[in-house]
Amino acid sequence: MYNSIPTWAKGLTLAARVNAKVTPLASGDPKLDSMLGGGLVLGQPHEILPSRSGWDDAAVTAFALAWLHRRQQEKPGLVLWVTQKTELYAQGLANQEVDLERLVIIETAKNVDALWALEQGLCNTAFGLVIGEVEDFDLLSSRRLQLAAERHNPLILILRRSRRGLSLKEVPTAALTRWIISPSPTQGAANANSSCWQTNLTRNKAGTTGNFLMEWHHETHRFTLATPLHH
Repeated sequence: MYNSIPTWAKGLTLAARVNAKVTPLASGDPKLDSMLGGGLVLGQPHEILPSRSGWDDAAVTAFALAWLHRRQQEKPGLVLWVTQKTELYAQGLANQEVDLERLVIIETAKNVDALWALEQGLCNTAFGLVIGEVEDFDLLSSRRLQLAAERHNPLILILRRSRRGLSLKEVPTAALTRWIISPSPTQGAANANSSCWQTNLTRNKAGTTGNFLMEWHHETHRFTLATPLHH
């Protein structure tokens, strides 16, 4: 269970153990990659929260899907998506050009079950990307995921969801980065071939933090910074 510290976890250092031999997943934008230490570091949890719980959940999902495409472009493989809600629809994912034959979805009823499924998935070398939707995410649970991923260093995206509609709190975790996502105010005027998010990178162990407008280009499968960085 995740509600107490097991014997094996006592005395462990909680510092991130980044494998320097593993190339980060580049975003496609040199400035953003420089900020992230080369891109999203593999084998480490990356936490993504909605700016407003409930209202911005769709933006968080779209942001994760963009990184999914980026990862699949670099290293095609199986994707595990653990969810506690039934908001993932096959037709909608297909419309987003997600390869359903490479996607494994596990639906769980409780937060602890989702964390357990994520840990098991991270131990499976078949998955190059693991995405988990959880409400409660703390130092112990994030460290367990970090340890489970050390064998083959997949990309790990943790999407925070509030099942009760309450605001999500930023608590200490072992996540390497923490992103606060909301739809861009200019989204309605954006090109049909791109998506935009107002992004607040509040935690980044590999570099600096900042606020910026981030754009995803569907045709080229790359991100760009639409506005200068504001720290």
